[in-house]
Parts: sequence; C-alpha cells; structure tokens
Amino acid sequence: MNGKERTINALERKPPIDRLPVCDALWMETIKKWIDEGHVRIDETIVDHFGYDIICGCGLNSIADHGFKNIILEEDDDSILLINQL
Repeated sequence: MNGKERTINALERKPPIDRLPVCDALWMETIKKWIDEGHVRIDETIVDHFGYDIICGCGLNSIADHGFKNIILEEDDDSILLINQL
C-alpha cells in the first residue's frame, strides 16, 4: 500500500493491510538541529526523510482494533486523558 491508501483505510476505520499510516509533528528547533548536525539534508523534508504517510501538525487517533473502548482517566477544560481497553 502507499501512504494515501493507508491513510484512507485508517480514516474509513478499516483494518490495516500492512501497517497503520505514520506521521509525526516535530518541533522546528529539532529539525533545525538535525539539519545543522548533518542528519537531515537541507533540501530534504522530514516527511521524505522518515517516509511518513501523512503530513500533519496534529494528532491522528489510529486505533487498529475497532473493539477498543475509550475510558476517560482525567478531563479538564483543555485536555482529556484516556486509555483504550477491550
């Protein structure tokens, strides 16, 4: 599967074929440091470097097993801490 197919599959809550889509939102300071240290080329994107399937700046809830239930552990005005259990 390619990244687009993986992402559509996950958004449609279908079971993964090979793996879940991968993404991450890194701090710009971290990316700059990796470029400065030579770990990432200046002309290379982080998406290409790590082979991400999704370009994102936010979280994606990628629950692989549709039988999980969300149990809220803590909740306030800004966030919800939950755990997924069968």
